[in-house]
Amino acid sequence: IEAQMVDLKNKHRQELDERVGEKRQELSFVQSEITRTKYDINAKSDAIRNYEAEINSLDAKMDKLRSDWREENAKVFEFEQSETCPTCGQALPQEQLQAARDKALAQFNKVKAEKLEAINADGKRLKELKASVKNNLQIVTESLNTAKGYLSNMDQKESAIKAEIDNIIQEAKSVETTPEYVRLQKQHE
Repeated sequence: IEAQMVDLKNKHRQELDERVGEKRQELSFVQSEITRTKYDINAKSDAIRNYEAEINSLDAKMDKLRSDWREENAKVFEFEQSETCPTCGQALPQEQLQAARDKALAQFNKVKAEKLEAINADGKRLKELKASVKNNLQIVTESLNTAKGYLSNMDQKESAIKAEIDNIIQEAKSVETTPEYVRLQKQHE
């Protein structure tokens, strides 16, 4: 009869251990999900900070380009030329002076237009890059919010499983109070 009582105790303990073991396995999975999600949240937060810094850098570069464009656009043609031949000292013909001035003006306008166009092209490229970075920032921000929601869900699940484990342990009847054990104990006495 003592052997039956020990067997009953062992069987009771094994059933309790199995129920608690299943819940602990579930808890372990949830805790690993929490750890993974926290790592994911940290990585996404770092990415967001990097994107925001990149946007600020692009804004500063675009501001500089705007300033450069205004500065270049404000340049005016200045032309000074002697009206006498530097070699012989004679007065140069007016049409030759005008042709030199026109050629210099055309060159000035060409260079100015090329510089303004290059600044515009750089500005457009930076604007497109900024739009792309903003898009990536939005995607990562949405993903971060989803991960935070998932983490909150996993935290709640972790608490619930811990409570279930505690309940299983608390509600587990002592084997000594089961009718079968009481019967065996009476027979043993």
